[in-house]
Amino acid sequence: MSGASADFARRAARRAHRSVVRWRRWRRTRPFWAGLLTLAGGLTIAAAPAGGYTILRLPGLSTLAPLAFGGALTALGVAIWNRPRAHSRAGAAAIVLALGAFVYAGLGGYLLGTLLSLTGGSLACAWTTGRQTRRRADPADE
Repeated sequence: MSGASADFARRAARRAHRSVVRWRRWRRTRPFWAGLLTLAGGLTIAAAPAGGYTILRLPGLSTLAPLAFGGALTALGVAIWNRPRAHSRAGAAAIVLALGAFVYAGLGGYLLGTLLSLTGGSLACAWTTGRQTRRRADPADE
C-alpha cells in the first residue's frame, strides 16, 4: 500500500470506530429495545389489514382502528427514543394502546403486534438510567 492509501484507510477506520462508539453511547442512554419493540408492534398493527385490499374491496371504517392504533404506537416508539425522561408515561400509553388494539384492530395485528407493543411498553416502564445505583439495606432495619 502506498502512503496515501494507508493514511486514508487509517482515517476511515478511525471514523468508523468513532461512529460505533457514538452509536453505543446513544443507545445506552435510552430505552432502545423498548422503543424498537413498540415501533415494530405499531408497524405490524398498522400493516396487518393492508394485505387484503383489492379494487373490489376498498378500505372502510374497519381500517381506521388499526391505522390509528398502529400510528399512535409507532409515534410512541419514536418518542421513547427521543424523550428518555418520559419513558414511563410513554410505556404506560403503549401498554394501553396495545390492549386497545387487541380488541379494536383485529387481534392487534394477528396478536404479534400486540405482544411486541406490550413487551416494548413494559420495557419502557421498567427502564432505568445506568447512573442509578441500588441502595443497600441498612443492617439496623433488619
